[in-house]
Amino acid sequence: MKILIESFQNFPSFQKSCNLIIHEKSPTLIRIQKKKLSKFKIIWISKINKLKKNPSIFVANEFFDAMPIKQFQKYKNIWYEKFVKFENFTKYLVIMFTALFLAACETTPKDDALSSASSSAAVEVVDGVYVGSETVEMLAVDVPDRVFFAYDSYSLTNAAQDTLAKQAKWLKGNGSVTIAIEGHADERGTREYNLALGDRRANAAKDYLMTQGISSSRITTISFGKERPVNNASNNKAWAQNRRSVTVRTCLLYTSPSPRDRQKSRMPSSA
Repeated sequence: MKILIESFQNFPSFQKSCNLIIHEKSPTLIRIQKKKLSKFKIIWISKINKLKKNPSIFVANEFFDAMPIKQFQKYKNIWYEKFVKFENFTKYLVIMFTALFLAACETTPKDDALSSASSSAAVEVVDGVYVGSETVEMLAVDVPDRVFFAYDSYSLTNAAQDTLAKQAKWLKGNGSVTIAIEGHADERGTREYNLALGDRRANAAKDYLMTQGISSSRITTISFGKERPVNNASNNKAWAQNRRSVTVRTCLLYTSPSPRDRQKSRMPSSA
């Protein structure tokens, strides 16, 4: 940590504009840190929610725990191992913070708008799960028709459970409606694997609706695997949009008995 803070001294303007904050819960460690870092102006906090809503750069202690970093380099068709140790660390920190400082200095209002738009797009996928609304349709008023899953998972997120709870509430008020739940996967993986994964996703949604009081007789499931993507691109956002289960209404077709069937039903049974 001391090496990191000392690297700020290479950029006086950057250092003056920043508040250095250390998140630490251990009183013992705080005392040690305050002693070793006494010449620096630092704020200690014990809870992350005490941070103010300002632009921030976070450096986790895992960043330091990862040292030394092993790299592999090929030279004249022979592979060699290379280690980045603490002797090289200050140099790498200077390079890293130079890039951050220059990026901050060169930002214009237009860049801020673009950065904000990029951030908004990035936020559409959280922990591999799509949280946007671009592809979502409505099963009914204020009742979304689909839920999304993380990569290679059929576990329901809290957001997915909230959506399915809305579907269950609407189904309870519309007892004649039957539904089919489609399970889908992204393009990665084999056809057979994704069909099985899509089936697990569809049944995960079905099982949750059943816990909410919806009869299994009103629900059918089908898996399309990776065969019906909603977004044909090959990127994280598209894959996240395609990992989904979709609830659609089905129709109960009532076929009246034929005249012959009605006549048979009136015939007395043989002894």
